[in-house]
Amino acid sequence: MVIGMTFSNERAESALFGMPHSMVNYCIVTRKGEKYKNFESLRGKTIIVQDNDRSHERLIDANIA
Repeated sequence: MVIGMTFSNERAESALFGMPHSMVNYCIVTRKGEKYKNFESLRGKTIIVQDNDRSHERLIDANIA
C-alpha cells in the first residue's frame, strides 16, 4: 500500500488506484520580488521538487528539468 502517490497514466500501468479521496493543488513558491508567470520562465532556475512526483514529471514534460 502506498499513500500519497498521485495518479498518472504511466503509474496506472503498474499500480491499481482506488477511489480518489483528496484534492492536491500545486503552486510555485519563490522569494519575494521574483516574478514567474509560467513554467517557461523557470528555465535555467534551480527548482526543488520531490523526485518522480507529479510536479517533477510536469517539469520534465515541459522540458524544464
